[in-house]
Amino acid sequence: DSGAQVVVLARAGQNLSEYGLRYSHLGFAYREGGLWRVVHKLNQCGTANGSIYRQGLAEFFLDDLYDYEAAMVVPTPDVQARLLPALRDNAVVAQLNTPAYSMVAYPWSVMNQQSNQWALETLAMPQAPPACASARAQDWPQPQG
Repeated sequence: DSGAQVVVLARAGQNLSEYGLRYSHLGFAYREGGLWRVVHKLNQCGTANGSIYRQGLAEFFLDDLYDYEAAMVVPTPDVQARLLPALRDNAVVAQLNTPAYSMVAYPWSVMNQQSNQWALETLAMPQAPPACASARAQDWPQPQG
């Protein structure tokens, strides 16, 4: 109902309450015609390899979650307009994917990457072009705090 074309969508995939955290994973939900799709990064179960996935909303929430609870942030219209074309393009969303996955990757690492790190870099990429490699995509969020 907000008219948004892109939202940041978080889910409680794991119980992280001992760390004071509620949500463990996020992705970008975007409108594709009359449907919502979600693009996000996950590691392949039991491996140190991560890949980018494009799913429907139901699939995003049918992944053996700790709790079926979500949080959503609606980016500004300007951020949505910059991000939407990137989210629809398989090559662009894969561009910042570092296959070497680590659940505890340091946010500014360029050697390993976890799913939320990929999302932050993907958010940064269209905001500060030409961020076409992870190190440059990180140049935008660091000064932003």
